[in-house]
Amino acid sequence: MQDLFALPNIFSGFRRNIEKDFFLQAIGYNNFMYIKPMTHSRVQVMYTLHLVLSGRGTLNIAGRRYNLKSPCLFFLPPKTSISYYPDNDDPWQYVWFEMLGGISEEYARLMGMSYEIPTVHCKDYKASYYSIYGLFKQLELGGTVGYYEALSAFYRLLDANTQDAPKTEKSLSDSIISYLLYQYQNPNLSVENICRDFRISHSYLCKIFRRETGRPLIQHLIEIRIEKACELLRTTDLNIKETAYSAGFGDELYFMKTFKKHMHATPMEYRKKCRTS
Repeated sequence: MQDLFALPNIFSGFRRNIEKDFFLQAIGYNNFMYIKPMTHSRVQVMYTLHLVLSGRGTLNIAGRRYNLKSPCLFFLPPKTSISYYPDNDDPWQYVWFEMLGGISEEYARLMGMSYEIPTVHCKDYKASYYSIYGLFKQLELGGTVGYYEALSAFYRLLDANTQDAPKTEKSLSDSIISYLLYQYQNPNLSVENICRDFRISHSYLCKIFRRETGRPLIQHLIEIRIEKACELLRTTDLNIKETAYSAGFGDELYFMKTFKKHMHATPMEYRKKCRTS
């Protein structure tokens, strides 16, 4: 089994928001190759949805036993006796969403799950995987995730496992765009890096990104960096070299050449124009 993330545990919790019928309380990832599971029966006060990314495990709920394997989903209601733990020989990795509110049950039903049927095969694993991968990668790298960003990932997972599921390629391209927005400052970011992190081939990545967005991936990354550079030039006193590095350009001369090509002005000309207009 290949580790999906470098960390055995990833977690992010959220403060109670304005939603009353549905609130996403926390999200997390666990890799049971490295952590000890809880095997005893227990009762929880919230709803949880798990997406098994790899491996196998056992779910016991209200006296019923289920042997689970990837790719599958399982849904756990509150106030019910449960236990779940990984297989000894092929321990699972999964991500989970912790929820409050009665609509949680309705969302589970949309995916084909209920108290009586707590687990289903993941209908479109690739779309489901890409809907959450960028989110947890961001947390793994030390970033933060906003509440509505996590909620959006949950809804994409929901969409991917209902009858009206979005196209897999659209879900993938959306995840890559989100990934670029959080990785643009890395001057060594390349198509090869993205292929490695998303576990897809170079040709497939370039094909679906162009098909879904109408432009090459590298062009999109450059446009993000130029947009961030423009913002820094307007709102800070960073010099040109500092601006270039802060926007993800590893070379000052390349930044100046690229900036002028896109903005039809040098960085200093752009800054001066913004501050005098």
